[in-house]
Amino acid sequence: MTDIYDCENDYHTIFVAEMTRAGRDTRHYNGRHGYSGPAVTADRDDLQAITRETTLPLAWEELGLDLFIYPDASRQG
Repeated sequence: MTDIYDCENDYHTIFVAEMTRAGRDTRHYNGRHGYSGPAVTADRDDLQAITRETTLPLAWEELGLDLFIYPDASRQG
């Protein structure tokens, strides 16, 4: 399920579009390091595949056995 995001942020818009095109569900995530926006949840085995499915640099946080993967705004160009 895709939630509502800050669509003013191009990184968020691109990330949601690329993940949707790849067949992945995004949802809103409030990260530990101040991140707030779209993310996908996956296990470590999917991390490399998700990296190939987007043109953006990514960041992720581990929570239990899952990763919350999101666009890395600190590396915006």
